[in-house]
Amino acid sequence: MELWIVAVIALLVGVAGTFVFIGTTAAGIMVFENRSRYDMEESLDHLAVAVDAAGWKVTHIHDFQATLAKSGHQVRPIRVFEICRPELAVQVLSGGDERRVAEMMTCRISVYEKPDGQVYISRLNTRLMSRFFGGIIKKTMKEANRQSEVLVQGIIFPD
Repeated sequence: MELWIVAVIALLVGVAGTFVFIGTTAAGIMVFENRSRYDMEESLDHLAVAVDAAGWKVTHIHDFQATLAKSGHQVRPIRVFEICRPELAVQVLSGGDERRVAEMMTCRISVYEKPDGQVYISRLNTRLMSRFFGGIIKKTMKEANRQSEVLVQGIIFPD
């Protein structure tokens, strides 16, 4: 077989392998998910207390179970906390070009029950996402990630 054919085959196998790797691991690296130490209501209460104690603000709580029930759909309990640390948000929102990431604000932490009855806490890996940006956006996203991970540490079982 000619060398160029072997090279093309190797390239195609490498590309295919990369896509398989990304497809099977992306969810695990882009989203953190941990089982809660508590039931649904206790998890929600502990999270609200932790957010307040750390100086963060709850801007909204989405109750997707209630919202979907209004449309005739049934889902297990799920609430999504939108939280904001004003001191961090102002760093991004005070600038010009930095405002392009406003749709990624506020930070979100989900609390939900799975079919096994266990409660889980999930959140985006904004530290990883920060690598796609530079300057104040990167710095602020990394710090928001660090602080928001502290908020959930007393609620979740570590990996």
